[in-house]
Amino acid sequence: MIRNIIICLLTLYIIPGNVSYAETSQSIVFAREQMDFFREQASKGSPEVAGYQALYKAALTYSDIVEKSDFNSPDFKECRQALIEIFPRLADGAYFYAARNDQEKVLDFACAYVDVSLLKCMESQHIQHSKQYSTLSNLAATNLYNRRQYDRSIKYFSAYLESGDPTAQENAFEGLARCYFESKQYGYAANICLQGSQRYPDNMNILLIGIESCGHNGNDAEMEPMLQKALSLQPNHKGLLEYQGKMYERMNRYEDAARSYSVLTSLQPSNLDYICHLGFNYYNAATLAFTRAKDNGSSSTYASGLFTKAAPHLRTVLDNSPYAANVARALALCYSLTNDAVRLKEVNNALSSMHYAPVDLSALPTLVQNYNPSPDPAPMALSATSAIAKGEELLSDVDIDIPSTGLNRPDTYVIIIANENYKNTEVQKVPFAHRDGKIFKEYCHNVLGVSKEKVKLLLDATSSEMRSIFRDLKTRTDMDPDKLNLIVYYAGHGNPDIPNNKSYLVPTDVRANNFQECLALDNLYSQLDEMRAKSVTVFLDACFSGASRSGQMMMSGRYVRKSQADIKPAGKTIVFSASSGEEAANAYNEQKHGYFTYFLLKALKETQGNITYAELKERLERDVKLRAFDVEAKIQTPSFQCPDALIPTIGDRRLID
Repeated sequence: MIRNIIICLLTLYIIPGNVSYAETSQSIVFAREQMDFFREQASKGSPEVAGYQALYKAALTYSDIVEKSDFNSPDFKECRQALIEIFPRLADGAYFYAARNDQEKVLDFACAYVDVSLLKCMESQHIQHSKQYSTLSNLAATNLYNRRQYDRSIKYFSAYLESGDPTAQENAFEGLARCYFESKQYGYAANICLQGSQRYPDNMNILLIGIESCGHNGNDAEMEPMLQKALSLQPNHKGLLEYQGKMYERMNRYEDAARSYSVLTSLQPSNLDYICHLGFNYYNAATLAFTRAKDNGSSSTYASGLFTKAAPHLRTVLDNSPYAANVARALALCYSLTNDAVRLKEVNNALSSMHYAPVDLSALPTLVQNYNPSPDPAPMALSATSAIAKGEELLSDVDIDIPSTGLNRPDTYVIIIANENYKNTEVQKVPFAHRDGKIFKEYCHNVLGVSKEKVKLLLDATSSEMRSIFRDLKTRTDMDPDKLNLIVYYAGHGNPDIPNNKSYLVPTDVRANNFQECLALDNLYSQLDEMRAKSVTVFLDACFSGASRSGQMMMSGRYVRKSQADIKPAGKTIVFSASSGEEAANAYNEQKHGYFTYFLLKALKETQGNITYAELKERLERDVKLRAFDVEAKIQTPSFQCPDALIPTIGDRRLID
């Protein structure tokens, strides 16, 4: 209270230099006239519209004056006395307009009523604890919230909570937390959720807002108890378990993370992402235990047990991602440190085929930081010539000898989604989609100069993961408005909603005709256009497939219908697509990539990224069309969608710019 009084005194003594005494006097005269008019109407009975409008103007004017005047001055005292008279009549005005169903005026008067109560000069009146006050403050808060005016709504939710009225406190905590979250004040949002969850421990919405706020704010310490509460309410909530697992990974609590991913794996046994996290977390926990035992000179039996737990999960991932060198190395270390020489030899052979050094029985484990299967360039990678000389199978000429340009592009951010394996068994896998995404990632880093932490790769992404990564991308662009160049790459299935002439990217965990859970292509383009990015480039090696009458996806090729090729972004997004019309976007079996991706990578390799959009468009159209026809007698012509305003720029624009 003393601090508030001091602040009040300091505030009232400060008069802005551009406010003259004459202006203050004129304002007081105006306010007096408005009050006299209101009083005259009130003396004759109930005031009418003009009378309440005069009252409203007087309230705003008097409020402005008391905030600028010396609290000992006659002007201050007069205005304060007038506001004491005005305050209850503002509530009358709100009810007056409510009876006339004028919601705009109801909101004006409710806000003015609360604003007057919050003036420093009104503190001694103790006017915040009436039923009328809580009703109007809650009305103002919820009305502004529903209009998505979150910054304004914060004041009125706070005023309602200060009133002490318990009637709508739970909703007020939730609303205030959401307002802070939407205003990107994540610390305040988390604090409100922490308080709200203590009072209303069963309110899942408060907990979810708090968890997401802590995630944005990087506050794992506050996130942990809210996650535990939320999971006690919904123990099989996949999104919460993912949050928890990743939180424990950040905190280096690997066994705790493994427990989270163990539950996730039991819920979705075929989800390779979960299995990979589970294996790596057991491996990391084992590595820490092994290191502690070695430093202390104690037994490493406990570490060996964890390595044993990690091995079958890593084995499953490697079987499905045979070029994931990081998985192979971790698995080899598991076998090495459990003295399984037979299996160690098998995995070392796999490492050698990827041109990595084998793991010997004396190797020491190191922690894994990347929890995704990664085909990172091998430190012992051979050139194409030496590989051929040794008689080894050459998987693709674009996968080796990737040029390193030495570029540094801190202003570029890349999202890569490669959906190869779909959980619905009626949907066929997309051949080589993982390779497409992984090798494109290497080109982004080595050729385009994008740092690895700014290249986000999702393999077999779920609906929530795809939506989440684009929400995160928007948040990232907001941090550097109008500065980032965005690149989005997608390889996988899609599906057309023919009656509604819409196209969808299909996540791996939903049915292809469940359009509510799929990502609408036009919505994605709009979302990218609305981001505060400098530029957006999309590469779409996707399958918007021809389907059977049941709506099931029957083909393993990557098909694109004409209705999809016609989708054109309207803002700053430029799109390179795999095919046109109703043509198929096929897999190039010889090179183990999609045709579109293979020739995209080949163009980047041969030019080291120094190629204009116009040149890239021409090369893709020519090379893909000719090779697909020559090899398989199939027609596939890549398409190019560009907003009209950007067409003049594509002759000079390059990905490395």
